[in-house]
Amino acid sequence: NITFSDVSSISMSNLTNVNSSLGFIENQVESLDFPTLTNVGESFSIVDNDELTETNFKNLEKVGGGFVIANNSKLASVENFDKLTSIGGGVILTGEFQNATLPSLRTVRGAFDLESTEDVDCDAFDTLESKAAIGGSYACTGSTSSSSVSSSTNTRSSSSGTSTSSGSSDSTSSSSSRAAASNFGVEAFSIFGTLAAIALSLL
Repeated sequence: NITFSDVSSISMSNLTNVNSSLGFIENQVESLDFPTLTNVGESFSIVDNDELTETNFKNLEKVGGGFVIANNSKLASVENFDKLTSIGGGVILTGEFQNATLPSLRTVRGAFDLESTEDVDCDAFDTLESKAAIGGSYACTGSTSSSSVSSSTNTRSSSSGTSTSSGSSDSTSSSSSRAAASNFGVEAFSIFGTLAAIALSLL
């Protein structure tokens, strides 16, 4: 089990496997470079790293628990997870990113919740959901469009348009994040007043 918090430099270029959870919480790093990591046995989280601009987990293939990338204010793109095929828990992707790419993803056993303040493209994740590859509820929301599927009603909804106020958008985002946490059983924790949701495995 590895958690990095409040550090300015991380170097583990030969790490290939983490048996338990791997987390990066409130660090000052500009990049996370783990090119040889292939497996994380439980949850994987990158949360509240204000200086982070790039990630490299290009050989990561499997995450046994939840997968969370949230509130990294300078991270413009969720990318370089080229080989990630399986996530054993839920997925939370929230922030100001303009692009989110998980090109090899085939299975998410929990719920999936993506929320961005930018106009992010949800097409690839919509396709994944349509193939019944997501085990829980599904929501993908950008600044001008959204799509969702409720696991309880199996009903899809989608909408597009421009937000009318930042206050309304913030309220909706906060409410949706709390709902996502409730939907697939996450462990919530607070660090210096910031709530970060960590998704756990659903069987």
